[in-house]
Amino acid sequence: MPGYVRASEDGSATIEIHGSIAGQIYERNINALILSKKNLRPVFKFDIRNASFRDRFYSIQEALHFGDFGGLGLKILYTLLGLTSAFLSISGFVVYLYRTDKKKLRKLSPLKTTFVYSMLVLLVLALIAAISMLIGYRQAALLARWIVNLSLFGYIIYATANYFIKRKKTKTNPLNS
Repeated sequence: MPGYVRASEDGSATIEIHGSIAGQIYERNINALILSKKNLRPVFKFDIRNASFRDRFYSIQEALHFGDFGGLGLKILYTLLGLTSAFLSISGFVVYLYRTDKKKLRKLSPLKTTFVYSMLVLLVLALIAAISMLIGYRQAALLARWIVNLSLFGYIIYATANYFIKRKKTKTNPLNS
């Protein structure tokens, strides 16, 4: 069953037909037939059933990842499972902040801190999604890469500096240990 048909725009003078085979759990629209625009003869044919084990395995993983084989019910289940893990990480962060709140006096309560961090993450994700839809996936992926890498790099520098500062304070003031 054809999923989509696309005419080439790069000067190759071809028509691509992508589709899925009913009852298969492979990635959606993985099968392809490329025809010449001049005489409609096949230029290339890809049938996942005849592909290498590696390609079939990857295609099955892709379908599992997106819940393509189970319909709407499986996608709802995937959503609930994803929200459960998100809730567990957020509630774990709150528990951590409450435990460490006794040792440090914070300006914001643990719940307000969690809310601020959660809203910041949602804002960044919404920005990346908007860029992906309005400008393009490549630009959104580039922005996400920079945000993630700079955040991790900044945190590593902060944690390392914090470690050495605390270590220096402990050596200079032995009464604190």
